[in-house]
Amino acid sequence: MKPSAVALLSGGMDSTCALLKYLHDGGVVRHALTMAYGQLAQEKEIAAAAAICDHLGIPHETVELPFLARLSNSSLNRGTIPENIDINDTRQSEQSARSVWVPNRNGLFINIAAVFAESMGCQHIITGFNVEEAQTFPDNSRDFLMAANGALHFSTLDTLFVVSGTIDMDKKEIAGYLMRNAFPMELIWSCYKGEEVPCGTCESCLRMKRAIEEAQ
Repeated sequence: MKPSAVALLSGGMDSTCALLKYLHDGGVVRHALTMAYGQLAQEKEIAAAAAICDHLGIPHETVELPFLARLSNSSLNRGTIPENIDINDTRQSEQSARSVWVPNRNGLFINIAAVFAESMGCQHIITGFNVEEAQTFPDNSRDFLMAANGALHFSTLDTLFVVSGTIDMDKKEIAGYLMRNAFPMELIWSCYKGEEVPCGTCESCLRMKRAIEEAQ
């Protein structure tokens, strides 16, 4: 029997690549979840994730988290996104990461996905962790993934693991994987803002732009 998973899908490049890799490795994605927590790009992320799931034939669901929208002081919620930082400068990247930090976001998302996955009889939760963001976001690291799996051992009755096929990849490698597999990049939304088109100035836009340019 093929392994199956619930995917955490923001509509961005990393989570899309992780989902696609899981499919290419022979897994079945039973469900994809997008979290709505009052982020500026909420509607854009939901629309992108829904379009990606439609393209891949995967059921999609939005999970509303109004309490997180109320509690978070992140610039993702409050509209003060850092712009035009030097993404090669560690200090600036760390400051940007602190600005967009949402309390326990990935921990919360994994536990919500675990409820779906265990209820559906899945073995895995797919996340788009990657080595580039792990440098400034500790909840993107391999240590965090291992700790999350340790907690799931006690919080679920079935054998359930967080997996991330992108965890040892940087953004260039992620973009390259998507492009080599002819994935329609226009479906992806990686911008922190929810404007009509990607802003091109937030850290997420800058990293995606560099990744695509370097991967070509």
